[in-house]
Amino acid sequence: MTRNWSKDTPDPAVTAIARTPVLLVALDFDGTASPLVPEPMKARAIPEIADVVARLAAMPDTEVAYVSGRSLVHLREIAEHAEDSPVILAGSHGAQYWFPGEGEADVVESAQDRDLRESLYAELEPLLTQYPGVELERKTFGVGIHGRPAEPAVERAAFAAVDEVLARRAAHWRRRTGDRILEFSSRDEGKDAAIGMLRDRTGATGILFAGDDVTDEDALRALGPDDLGVRVGEGRPQRRCVWDPHSRSPKSWTSSRPNVTPVGNRLPSCPPTKILPARPGRPPTSTSSRAAASSPTASRRPPPAECSVPWAWATPTGTSRRSASRRAGTRSRPAT
Repeated sequence: MTRNWSKDTPDPAVTAIARTPVLLVALDFDGTASPLVPEPMKARAIPEIADVVARLAAMPDTEVAYVSGRSLVHLREIAEHAEDSPVILAGSHGAQYWFPGEGEADVVESAQDRDLRESLYAELEPLLTQYPGVELERKTFGVGIHGRPAEPAVERAAFAAVDEVLARRAAHWRRRTGDRILEFSSRDEGKDAAIGMLRDRTGATGILFAGDDVTDEDALRALGPDDLGVRVGEGRPQRRCVWDPHSRSPKSWTSSRPNVTPVGNRLPSCPPTKILPARPGRPPTSTSSRAAASSPTASRRPPPAECSVPWAWATPTGTSRRSASRRAGTRSRPAT
């Protein structure tokens, strides 16, 4: 199905997630909250996104989290995340966590993995000096190779050289690719693990997840029938979208639903998704006025081929649960 959309047109999927009793808004950072930049540590959230995140986090029955492949220490720096922040962080694709009022959760790394990681740094640093514009990132549980500043041919050659080293020395590490990045980790967690952890931790009855890259598809596969997945940006050719992810004047978008036949709300190959009640101690709620968006230019994407899950775009910055509910003919509490 392909159709046009405008911010003045109500959408059932957006209205439904806006009315969920306990909402978790989980956002990728690079390419979603922040533009993709040549120097990774100079990434910062777009001001409009930072403002929406702050307003969301202050709303009742609403949790906000950044879910990123960045090491937690780097994620805190680029997200300008203070010690008193109400925003949850999931770093290293779900291997590291920071919770408001608690701080960083303890993570144990084996001495063998730590020694191998340091040894790989020592080998890769001089190797990558042969490839202008390619940068090595020291990650908590592995290595990241950034090729964005380099010429494409140089990037491909560098990635091939790194692949050879890791195949020889750490073939058991998990390999990931993204938008001009190659990374390896001693940990197996993906963003699907982060979504599961955050769902259990927050008691979310609905999750809105937004991401722009291949690794975000792990999170999208973990969504259930009461959740909403958002694909930000152009996407790959087979999943066409014509919005510039960070344009202030989005042009249009198109999307198509795969020709799949679900059984109930899910396909047989989908893992079961546990939808938890509201967090103990919280009063039951119907709707509350909070923004149901992460980016003014997010766009629709098809669900993963193996799952039939709700999918849509994020509403523009400033559109609130209250306005969505009123369009649907319901009432909500005043904004707080």
